Amino acid sequence: MRIPKTAYAVIAATLCIVLLFIVFNTAIVARLVSGVAVDYFVDAARQSLRDTRTQMTAMLSDSTPLDDNAESEILREMLRVSGATGIVVFNTDGSGVYLDTLTGRKARVPAPLAPQSGTAEQTENTAPAQSRPGAIAGNSTEQPAAESLSPALARWLRAGLDTSLEVAPGLPLLEISPETDGGRLLYILAQAAGRTAFLLYTPEALIGSVVQHFPHAEAVVSVNGIILAASGGFSQELEKARQEEKQLTLKALTGRREGTYGITSETLVSSKATGLAVTMLAREVNLLSMLLRDTRFLMATAALLAALAAIIIGYTLYAGKMRKAYRPNKPLSSQQVRRLLRQGEGDHVEFKSTLRFNLKSGKNDKSIELAVLKGITAFLNTAGGTLLVGVSDEGEVLGMDPDGFRNDDHALRHISNLVAEHIGIRHINAISLHALTLDGKTVLAAVCRQATEPAFLRHKDDEMFLVRQGPGNRQLSFSEFWHISRKFR
Repeated sequence: MRIPKTAYAVIAATLCIVLLFIVFNTAIVARLVSGVAVDYFVDAARQSLRDTRTQMTAMLSDSTPLDDNAESEILREMLRVSGATGIVVFNTDGSGVYLDTLTGRKARVPAPLAPQSGTAEQTENTAPAQSRPGAIAGNSTEQPAAESLSPALARWLRAGLDTSLEVAPGLPLLEISPETDGGRLLYILAQAAGRTAFLLYTPEALIGSVVQHFPHAEAVVSVNGIILAASGGFSQELEKARQEEKQLTLKALTGRREGTYGITSETLVSSKATGLAVTMLAREVNLLSMLLRDTRFLMATAALLAALAAIIIGYTLYAGKMRKAYRPNKPLSSQQVRRLLRQGEGDHVEFKSTLRFNLKSGKNDKSIELAVLKGITAFLNTAGGTLLVGVSDEGEVLGMDPDGFRNDDHALRHISNLVAEHIGIRHINAISLHALTLDGKTVLAAVCRQATEPAFLRHKDDEMFLVRQGPGNRQLSFSEFWHISRKFR
C-alpha cells in the first residue's frame, strides 16, 4: 500500500521533536549533574581543610617533649598529608620552627617581636627577596636564610590575624597574607596548648591540595575577583591571559557560556575582609556528544524512532483507509465504467435507466428517484459500490436525455439534493457524484463508500435501513438492523 506523503511529514516532525527533546533535556541534566558534582566537591574539600586543621590542633595539643628529629618528622608528615608548601609552629615562649617542603630543611625562628638586628620593619625591608615570606613558602628553590626569616615571617603572619574575616564559628578556615615581593600566601591557622601553627600554601599548592582527591574537580583562587591561580584547563586560560598582560577575572570565567554548555561554580571559602575566594568549578558535561558516541544509545534511539515510524505509518495507513471509506476517490474513467458494464450488476454494481423519468408512464416519477436512493443507501450500509444512471439492466448505455436536465451540473445538483434530503447531509461526503460521456451519451456515476455510521432512507414518515445483497437491495427489520449495527460501533 502506498504511504501518503503526510506520513513522511509526520515522521520528520516527530524526529525533530525527539531530537530537540533529547538536546534540551541533556542540557538540563548536564547542568544538574555538574551542580551536584560541584556541591559534592565543595563539601568534601571543605571537610578536608577542616580535618587538616584538626590534625594540626592535635599535634599542638601534644605537650610531650620532642627532639629536633622527632619534631621534624611530625612536621614533614603534616606537610605531606596536607600538601602545603611550608609550616610554621610558634611555641609558648614565642620562638618557633619553620619547615619548607622545597628545601626540605628546618629553620629555627626566634621570638617574632625580637628581631636580631634593628626593627622588624628594617629586617623585612633589608632581607633578600628569596628569604622574604612569599619566597620562603615555596616560590624559590634556594635555601632560606634563617637569620632573616623570623622577623618578616612572624610579622605578617601575626598581622594577618587582624585582617581576616571568620567564615565559620571559631578560627577562620583559610586566610591570605598581605602581599609581599614573593607573592601571596594562604594559610590555615591552628592554636592549642598556648602554641600556634600556620600551614602555608601558595595559591597553586592550595589548589593542588584541594583537587588532588577529585580528578574531575577544578578550582581557582582569586582576590577581589582577580584570579591568582587555577587548575586544569583553567590554568591554561590564566596563563594565556598573563601572556597577553591581562587579568582573568572570576566573573568572566564563570559567566562565560560555551555554546549550550557552560561552567557551574560554588564558593569553597571566601572572605570579604581580604577579598579571598577559593571557588570550585565544573564544566557542564556535553552529554549529547557522549551519547552520540555510545553505540548502545544510538541503537536504542534507532529502535525508538523505528517504532515511532511504524506507529505513525500504521496509523496513517489506517486513517487513510478510513478516509477512503468515508471519502471516495477521484471520478471514474471511461475504461472503469466499461469494465463495470461488462461485470454487470452485483454486490458492488447497480444500473438505473433514469434518475427521475419513468420510461413506462412517460413522465417524472418519485418512485424512480426513490429506487436510486435505495441503491445508494444499501451501498453505504454494506461495503460500498457504484450506481450508474443512464444504463439499462443489461448494461446498455442509454444516456440521461430522458430525464430532461439542462446540463450535467443540473443533474448532479438534483441527485445531491435528493441525498441530503432523504439520506442526510452527514453522508454526502461518502458519495462521489460525477458525470461522464460514454459513446456520445451522458452517464451519471454515484461512487459510494461504506459509511462510518448507519444510513437511513427517509421517505414521507418512514425510515428504511437497506443493505446490498447480490444484485438487489434488501430492507432490514429492526431486529436484523440491531444484529448488524455493531459493525458501526
